[in-house]
Amino acid sequence: MSEGNHSETVLPAPLPDFVPAAPFDDPNADVILRSSDGVDFRAHRLVLSLASPIFKQMFQLPQPQSEPEVPIIPLAESVLVLDRFLRFFYPGTESSVPNLEQLREILDIALIKYDMHSLASLGKQYLRSHISDAPVGVYAIACRYGWKDVALDAAKQSLQYPLRAFGAPPIQLHHITAYHYHTLLAYHTRCGQVATAATSTLTWLSNWQDLVFFNLNCTVCPRTNSKSSPIASFGIRSVVQWFAEYLDNAGELVGNIPAANLDDMRLLDSPFNNLAKCPSCTRNGVVQQLIQFAKETLPSEIKRRIDSVELTLDL
Repeated sequence: MSEGNHSETVLPAPLPDFVPAAPFDDPNADVILRSSDGVDFRAHRLVLSLASPIFKQMFQLPQPQSEPEVPIIPLAESVLVLDRFLRFFYPGTESSVPNLEQLREILDIALIKYDMHSLASLGKQYLRSHISDAPVGVYAIACRYGWKDVALDAAKQSLQYPLRAFGAPPIQLHHITAYHYHTLLAYHTRCGQVATAATSTLTWLSNWQDLVFFNLNCTVCPRTNSKSSPIASFGIRSVVQWFAEYLDNAGELVGNIPAANLDDMRLLDSPFNNLAKCPSCTRNGVVQQLIQFAKETLPSEIKRRIDSVELTLDL
């Protein structure tokens, strides 16, 4: 048979010098898992059978008499993927999942391909470790596997980011439905609306009479007109203009990032500069009151409102 006609499968070249480390080099292993690029991992049928009903069924099938003493099972995963997957659950190994997409890949192999649902708890644990830096990606993966508790926590964490800003989308969004992503967008939008409302009116303040913004008889700082600037008034009591400026800027920020840091100097810099020009405001401790309002009072009210927004996930 000519070279151009033979149909022998040609394996892709393995990584140079890659040798599976313990325990996948055990000479007493009773099965070999061969990666798509031709690297052999020596394993034990009992371990694989206990972890996966798919492997268990595979090992129960009658083997041909020509089968080698240690059977070889060719797999579709490359050497690095197979190594990470096996180390995710195999006894005597340390799991190493350096990024979210590799975790998603491992979970797909474990939960979807090999039906290893006993690994769900461990998978959730690893997934939660990425919530703070990749909440949308975590949300997508959690929705994929029906993990509502993780998805809800990730959705709340996403409120610290401008979700509606255009940019490179997390690659994990390839694996969820448009419905679930729309649900997240709607939740984020609603939280932004209730957060902005907290800056639009101060009727929620229970201790307004203690705030210098209302009761200081300052003759230096301009005050707002309650008719033209209702955002900056409490009933018939108007507030100083630099405080109205802070509220306006804070409202714009939380409309985009509902759980934003409201004592950020980018919000406080201009109000600080303006009130510093007023000897009456500086003498009466307004700086500290503004810091307290930005760091504690307003964020607490926004959190209370956000917590009332329900996220209903159909998983």
